[in-house]
Amino acid sequence: MRTEVNQTRINGKYPTDSVYYFGIAYPVREVDGYKVSTERLEARLEFDSPLLIEAVEMLEEFACFLSDEDIHTLCDEEILEIIHS
Repeated sequence: MRTEVNQTRINGKYPTDSVYYFGIAYPVREVDGYKVSTERLEARLEFDSPLLIEAVEMLEEFACFLSDEDIHTLCDEEILEIIHS
């Protein structure tokens, strides 16, 4: 697993980085020190977690998981509200 350094904008106004998990790129945003990714990554990590300790550790790194659209379109304040709710 590695994190891509370049930020990209995909269907939204907020840039994201990418984390690669078994060769598939998933968008990641950092908001006020919290890491946020997509529900697709969460589902993959939960599927792998009974078998791979790395998946469990990765799950613990993220504060929340959002839809593919929300990770690119929600502002930082909206994401913080989700994290703290």
